[in-house]
Amino acid sequence: MRTEFILTMFICIAILLLACVIPALEHSRQGDYYAEQELWDEAISEYTEAIELDPELAEAYVNRARAHINLGQHELAIVDCNKAIELDPELYTAYLSRGLCYEIQGNKNQALADYQRVVTLSQDAALIEKARQRLEALED
Repeated sequence: MRTEFILTMFICIAILLLACVIPALEHSRQGDYYAEQELWDEAISEYTEAIELDPELAEAYVNRARAHINLGQHELAIVDCNKAIELDPELYTAYLSRGLCYEIQGNKNQALADYQRVVTLSQDAALIEKARQRLEALED
């Protein structure tokens, strides 16, 4: 009897968690669609909704940061990247986006550290190459 109760409780909790995650992912996907269309304000709105539904969705923070970057809102982008890194310290796309913001702001040492982190963490050859190019440009 007790085992059945625990199993039932576990299933109920899992269903409740999924009920929050699935809508969050839908908003994140809608944000991706708007970002592809370069509708940055709409993308930010969708990513924000995804984050409100699932505050642990690190990718939504990175994607919202990219939209902020495209609007020239670098401080907001850095805040989002910091949160994404807090949630997932190996999320190399957050380091790449934050490095770009630091570079734009003239924070060379912070940008170098973030680009180096991308090279260390990423398995994506194109992103590694992009980070290496930024490293070389900053080191000149």
